[in-house]
Amino acid sequence: MRLENSWPLLFYLMLVLYLNSYELVLNPYVVYVAVVCALFIRFEFMNERVVFFVRVLEVGALAHIGYRLLITLLKAY
Repeated sequence: MRLENSWPLLFYLMLVLYLNSYELVLNPYVVYVAVVCALFIRFEFMNERVVFFVRVLEVGALAHIGYRLLITLLKAY
């Protein structure tokens, strides 16, 4: 996926709306770190190492968000 793609930003917009609708499901700091990482990646002023570090942070935040949502879903059953 190209770094200039806007689809992840739409996903994060929906995620922030979900975060504001259902409190205590997701850690807001993790969500906002992922949003900031997604915004940083869209700018082209960083070198490759910084982009790699920011992408690793974003993937880690996404993994945590996915884990928390899966636990919430499984807890309902």
